[in-house]
Amino acid sequence: MADDGAESTPVEEPGPGPAENGLGDPRGEEAKDKHQRSLASSVASHRHLIWGVAAGVVGFLVLVGGAVLLLNEPGRSEHAATVEIEIARSPEVPLTDIPREPSSEKQTVVPEAPLPVVEADGGIVVTPYSPSAFAHIPAAALDPPLPAAPDPALVQTTRAGLLPKIAADGRTARQVYARPFNTRDDRLRLVVIVTGFGLNEASSRAILERLPGVVVIAVDAYAQSPQDWARRAREAGHEVLATVPLELAQFPFEDQGPRALLVAATGEANLQQMEGILGRLVGYVGVLATGGSAFGEDIDSLTLAAASLRRRGLLLVDATNGSAAPLFRAPHAGNVTVIPVNVVIDGASDAPAIDRQFAALAGFAQQHFVGVAIAPPEPKVIERLNAWIAGLDANRYVLAPVSAIAEKTSGH
Repeated sequence: MADDGAESTPVEEPGPGPAENGLGDPRGEEAKDKHQRSLASSVASHRHLIWGVAAGVVGFLVLVGGAVLLLNEPGRSEHAATVEIEIARSPEVPLTDIPREPSSEKQTVVPEAPLPVVEADGGIVVTPYSPSAFAHIPAAALDPPLPAAPDPALVQTTRAGLLPKIAADGRTARQVYARPFNTRDDRLRLVVIVTGFGLNEASSRAILERLPGVVVIAVDAYAQSPQDWARRAREAGHEVLATVPLELAQFPFEDQGPRALLVAATGEANLQQMEGILGRLVGYVGVLATGGSAFGEDIDSLTLAAASLRRRGLLLVDATNGSAAPLFRAPHAGNVTVIPVNVVIDGASDAPAIDRQFAALAGFAQQHFVGVAIAPPEPKVIERLNAWIAGLDANRYVLAPVSAIAEKTSGH
């Protein structure tokens, strides 16, 4: 017997005899040959099956590897890769619950579109403000209304409509239609005139509702229903002027409209043009002249119009050429009382610049006792005007209607 740890040697079994395996029989040779061919075919079939399975496994691995490379390929969509990764990491979280970064569209600040424009009477283009543009401005305290106009003793019926005249007892429109003011007040007098009244419903209502009655209102020459607006202004305690536009040097690029007084027109034609404006409303203390740069220093075609204002008992507030060089200077203004404008508030400025312009008005009054400014009916101008009024030193300054400085100016 061999040891347990020794390696055993197989014992060969005796093979079959020649007669048993059929080697000596031709039929046995044929059977053996068929058996070998069958065995070879079976081996080949198993070999093909093995290679087919191996090829399938390799193909699957190639596909998986390609998918991994595809997900990590530079330049692929970042969004697509992020979605796949998020789902793989948190398959239990619904896609709708995955926090999303705000889109670039939400972060982009879209500038406000410019306000549209519409045509007013005479084809003048105005900005159609809505009431919401003024909603943030606080309402002003109510002022007592001014007396109803017109006074029958102060009107003349003409082809242009009702025009002012001096009453038989000497009373004038600049006196009767004026806002009351204590002329013995020795504080520095500041006058603010808001222009463009009656061109836009929302801005005109904001002037009436959000500015104190001591602010003067200039009814525009192209206002819709100017008499109605003039009446409403007086009911709110405001002194009223009628705006008369004059031709600009930049015409036709800057057009004062079909009611403007023209440098090439005759004096009589300009007088009729002005009376056509004045006949559309009543209850004003005078005229606000605007524009006029086309005239230079030649006002020959305006002297008849200026003289007519004196005969009708009206003031002339001269805002021509801004505040630099007013047209109507004595003694060439028909002896009408002329009140020059000292500061023009720029509605296109930002709030700090508007504040500086109002401060300049107070500074002018420190040198001349009075100061006059005109301001457009823009929301930010009305807002800053209210803030400026609230911050005035009441011991030094007083807001005044324009009629209260007629005898205090040097332009008459």
